Amino acid sequence: MVSPALFTLVGLGCAHHLPASPPMDAPPPEVETLWQAVVEEGSTDAIVVLHHGEVLLAWPPVDEQVPIETMSVTKSIVSRGIGRLFTRGLLDDVDAPMSTWIPTWGQDERREITLRQVLEHRSGLQNDDTTVSIYKSHDAFGHAVDSPLEAAPGTTFEYNNNATNALAAVFQQAAGTRMDEYIATELFTALGIDDWWWYVDRGGQPHGMSGLRLRAVDLARLGQLVLDEGRVGDTALLSPDWLRSSTVASEDSPWTGWLWWPVWGEVHYAATPALLALWADEGADAARLDGLEHERFESAAAFRQALKARVGDDAVARLGFAIGPHVHPIQRRRQVGAEAQGYLGQYLFVLPEAELVVVRQTRGRAGRDTDFASLRDLVVDLGEALQGD
Repeated sequence: MVSPALFTLVGLGCAHHLPASPPMDAPPPEVETLWQAVVEEGSTDAIVVLHHGEVLLAWPPVDEQVPIETMSVTKSIVSRGIGRLFTRGLLDDVDAPMSTWIPTWGQDERREITLRQVLEHRSGLQNDDTTVSIYKSHDAFGHAVDSPLEAAPGTTFEYNNNATNALAAVFQQAAGTRMDEYIATELFTALGIDDWWWYVDRGGQPHGMSGLRLRAVDLARLGQLVLDEGRVGDTALLSPDWLRSSTVASEDSPWTGWLWWPVWGEVHYAATPALLALWADEGADAARLDGLEHERFESAAAFRQALKARVGDDAVARLGFAIGPHVHPIQRRRQVGAEAQGYLGQYLFVLPEAELVVVRQTRGRAGRDTDFASLRDLVVDLGEALQGD
């Protein structure tokens, strides 16, 4: 139960006070549930909910919002920029080799890397587990261009910050301008977004992996563009075909769209034979996991608790809750939307059938987890409740 009437949000810049009740008249019960979860989690610095294109909920008030670092949500905005290039006819083939725009890649095995593979994190380009080497280079684009392969292109999914930074070349060569400038001119201006900042390092190119600061309401506008089929008034900014292709998981890439992530409804959790086999290879006691593949769990928490009961906390921490994109406990049933997500818990959710857009931003909190992973289920529940309204 929430006892204080106000929670102070501490972070960079000015602190805001989060009211114990949603800042709106007569909130629907589902919005009340979402809001109470936000209050109890306690690390949200901005949240916006759009329904039917109108602001249902905004905190802080729209005119008090300031740009916040979107982290890896930046990647999804880069994807929108790529879509604008296609819509304008400056690109025409998502399977074109990246060497079209990075000629040095055409001189070795990297000639096999395609634009689609970079957008789906399947390029095979060398990638560190952290971004330390990227930032140390002070030239993220040059670092990506100079990186070798570590896997055959198209054969392996690996979330890849490094390869995403190479997308700056596509904008520079296809449009003759820097990626951030192109996206601002072609998308932000049309959407009325004028308060933004994008990190450009010493190499002279913006990062594709992160670095874009936007207000929550402006992120919501970019999400609404999906529901409006890429149009702002009479202007077609993005083709509906691109929007659908970029946000839908495919057979080759079942866990991601083109720098967007699918949102699944009606899911359950289970230990698949492939997952159990991986855990056995990692040293798990197979006898203690026997029969687990026949059980189904309605939540991630229940699935994790069942694992802990069988193999203990230490083993669960060591093995990991999910190992790899193709071996995962989530059993998908139906895609209900798409999301952009970033470090610390930056989210942009778009649920077309419910005509719902939800943005959550945080500056993080020292010494605590601010991911707010349960928000995804809350948004799906809200979408189901609002659908048809």
